[in-house]
Amino acid sequence: MPRYPIVPRQPVPLRLRALVMTSALLLAVSACRSSGTLTPRPQPLATPSRTPSASPTHTPQPTRTPAPTATSLPTVDPAVPLSVAMTLDEARAEVWSWLDPAHAPRIVSVDYVAGAAVAPDEFISGERFVFDYFGGMHDVRLPAENRMPPTVVRVVAECAPLDAPLLTQMVDFRGGGPGYDTPRRLVVLFDATTGARLGAMAADGHKNVIVDSALAAPTVAITYRATRIPPTATVERLSPIPTPMPTWTQVIVPTPVGPTVRADSVPPALREALTDYPLLPGNAWTWESTSFEGGVKWSRSRMTETVTGAWQIDDVRVAVRTRVERRLEFGSTYPNANFSSKSDEWRTVTSAGAVYGYPVASGTTAGDHPFITITDREVRRLRLPLEALAFPHADFYWSWPEAITTTRIAVTTPAGRFEDCGAFEVIGGNSWASVRAICPGIGYVETDSWSQYGTTVTRLVAYRVVLPRQPAAVRR
Repeated sequence: MPRYPIVPRQPVPLRLRALVMTSALLLAVSACRSSGTLTPRPQPLATPSRTPSASPTHTPQPTRTPAPTATSLPTVDPAVPLSVAMTLDEARAEVWSWLDPAHAPRIVSVDYVAGAAVAPDEFISGERFVFDYFGGMHDVRLPAENRMPPTVVRVVAECAPLDAPLLTQMVDFRGGGPGYDTPRRLVVLFDATTGARLGAMAADGHKNVIVDSALAAPTVAITYRATRIPPTATVERLSPIPTPMPTWTQVIVPTPVGPTVRADSVPPALREALTDYPLLPGNAWTWESTSFEGGVKWSRSRMTETVTGAWQIDDVRVAVRTRVERRLEFGSTYPNANFSSKSDEWRTVTSAGAVYGYPVASGTTAGDHPFITITDREVRRLRLPLEALAFPHADFYWSWPEAITTTRIAVTTPAGRFEDCGAFEVIGGNSWASVRAICPGIGYVETDSWSQYGTTVTRLVAYRVVLPRQPAAVRR
């Protein structure tokens, strides 16, 4: 049987008295809460309401510029006649004149394209542009009124790549490096209404910033009822004759006062260095340089260097003067190159095999000059005379050398096959560099250079050298 707790029942008078006492207690507490002597209870936080002004004004919010959206290209009606001033044959001949016959050039297609069907690149501002690498630089051309011309001539061409074996080997030796791409296809756009070049681009790689992939692919020629119009008088027509380049002001170097040095009077301390690199009077070398500039245009030049004098500075140094003759044989080349010119160049050769300009910087000694310090260090690693010229085919610009590898290699050029050659890099940062190869008893046989203008390969094609001989007094 369940059990329940027993609560005693209170009499009625006692319950009434308890009720009166409870009411009095509640009144007292209420009076205390209203008193100023107690700390007020904090109120919950709330967002303050805006105070209305007498004449409320609306604050304008900045209008967000919508991101440009890709617009679909209009449909081109081949039946609509388009006026042109440049024939397909003229465009073909112009591009053909840029290509080196020695690298298997081929015109893939030449056709008229409605300007509305060309998808140029766009800046974030919406301005349209076309890349133009004809001058070797990454230039852009802005169409007039931000629109392509009514009619465009498109030329697609191909060619065999420029082989740069030294550059490729250096990339392998260092486990990666500047990288070397070999463009094979190019696309050129002309304004068909004037004949002016709109752009010239390599279609291999980097298509997202160079040319639309659909435009890069060769297509079947589209036939238009083209009405030829005379070209305007202000049109920039490209000339197959290269523009003469300004030559630099020749720096006159006083003839050194030391004794002359010839093959039979080489100072003993310099005999080994001048045997490996025979910079002796009468010796001569001829190189041929081939350049592929901007992935769209070729040029070829020839340089001959002849030693015209050598003078002893002290027991471990000689000064050497050479006569350099450069001749542009094909195409045109990038600005500021000293082609089709003659100049006298000077070198300092040390007994250790370090070769640098002569005279050195004024007011400095060999130990104080940072370039000389680095050259002396790297020549010990290479164990062959080191001459840190960046672009010998164009000018005598000296830079920092780095002997990446001590592995000896064989080099083949039109002048022959050379063994036991050393190779090193001439550094110019991320924008350019050169790789050079020197072979004992011959000298420099190849230089592969790359820069923002393109790639140049310089190979020895002929040479005439005499090595140091023992003086007649000590011959047996």
